[in-house]
Amino acid sequence: MLPKEVMEAKRIKYRSTRYTILKGELYRRRFSKVLQRCVAGEEANKILKDVHSGVCGNHTGGKSLAYKVLRQGFYWPTLFAEAQRFAESCETC
Repeated sequence: MLPKEVMEAKRIKYRSTRYTILKGELYRRRFSKVLQRCVAGEEANKILKDVHSGVCGNHTGGKSLAYKVLRQGFYWPTLFAEAQRFAESCETC
């Protein structure tokens, strides 16, 4: 159900076109039509750790880390801020 405020309802309708649900999972559609799985919480932290220090990682900075996560097919709204915090807190770096 949409909110009664007209501008808020329009904003939600506009943003909702970027998302789809497949087999019970929420995905965000990029401009290139590639689907990125939406994640949150501990799964997002595990993805940051794996990309930063795992097989595909070389201990890059925050912005680079966020773009690598996007290329791996994952998305969450606070990705860039969390990637920056994660990179700054890495003791190895």
